[in-house]
Amino acid sequence: MWGTIHQLISHYIDQPFNDTRCRPVSGGDSHKAVVLSNGNQTFFIKINEHSALPQFFAEVDGLKHLDAVGIATPKVVDLGTSSNHSFLILEHLELDAIGSEHWRSVGQTVAKLHQSQHQAMFGWQEDNFIGPTLQANQWTTKWRQFYTQQRVGCLLDAFVQKFGGNINVNRVLSHIHLTISGHRPAPSLLHGDLWFGNIGIVNDTPYLFDPAIYYGDREVDLAMSELFGRFPEPFYQAYHEVYPIPRDYEFRKPIYQLYPLLNHALLFGGHYVTAVRDIISSFDTH
Repeated sequence: MWGTIHQLISHYIDQPFNDTRCRPVSGGDSHKAVVLSNGNQTFFIKINEHSALPQFFAEVDGLKHLDAVGIATPKVVDLGTSSNHSFLILEHLELDAIGSEHWRSVGQTVAKLHQSQHQAMFGWQEDNFIGPTLQANQWTTKWRQFYTQQRVGCLLDAFVQKFGGNINVNRVLSHIHLTISGHRPAPSLLHGDLWFGNIGIVNDTPYLFDPAIYYGDREVDLAMSELFGRFPEPFYQAYHEVYPIPRDYEFRKPIYQLYPLLNHALLFGGHYVTAVRDIISSFDTH
């Protein structure tokens, strides 16, 4: 594997990439991550089993589409496989600490992303992934139908099968469908997995990582930004200045937080299972 990685990097930089040093880094929960350097040039490598190659293809697709609408992302060097592994090679970014003014820039950047509304339907050109979880993206004209069926529905079924309980899946989905039935959002380009770990600052410029990209209601990204540690207030102030947040967003926020919580519950269990049950209990749909 490492010989192939060295060859791909050598081709990318158009010179030999030898005498390298490798150190493991925290790269999220989906893949092993390392930083590979020859002392002058450094690259960020994600590594997983061979079967994870579709996840890397989806990540490259998301990064390229973010870049196409003017969002800064790490440059993709290449991706490939060995007999037992798949890997993604990205440029290595030296991230700065995120201060208050940076969070204003992040808010403006995300608002700009959400103003990318070049699609009349909800979904994406192909299914992709949120973390290691397959994410359905069949084009759909009605947002309530897309979110109910292709986001919450399949994960809620899996949740009940894995953890049991007295959850009435049909009643939960009917509640969600009814709650957002009068909501008519424009299909906005979403990051899809917007939390602290997927944002960085390089030379005062916000970068976005690890997208689970699709066209959907922009409030989904905002709801997730409040879920795993709410972003600092300057983010929301700057976002609202560029693209005002609807007054009734708070009414829909718990529904939009259910999808990432379901995903985390299925992946990690623990308190995420309780969080899912708490949100569903607030619907009073048993």
